[in-house]
Amino acid sequence: MENQELKNLIKETMREVLREERLILCKILMPYVDDAEQAELEAEFGSPTDYDEDEEHPLASTMDVIGDLIANHGADHIPELGGN
Repeated sequence: MENQELKNLIKETMREVLREERLILCKILMPYVDDAEQAELEAEFGSPTDYDEDEEHPLASTMDVIGDLIANHGADHIPELGGN
């Protein structure tokens, strides 16, 4: 096996492992919300689909920022989304 092929194989393997570990970490850090709490949140703030197109909703600008951050992170760190 050529030196460059080996480097590419190691690099891709490391990306896969890091991607898997990142998902595990996200699951650990993401707070659990039971059905009752989710219903309470939706009653107070509505569902994300309620303010997806409602620019006057108090959380609309926050959702825009979060969407941009997620898109940028994906583009930067997930090759399938056009990243490096």
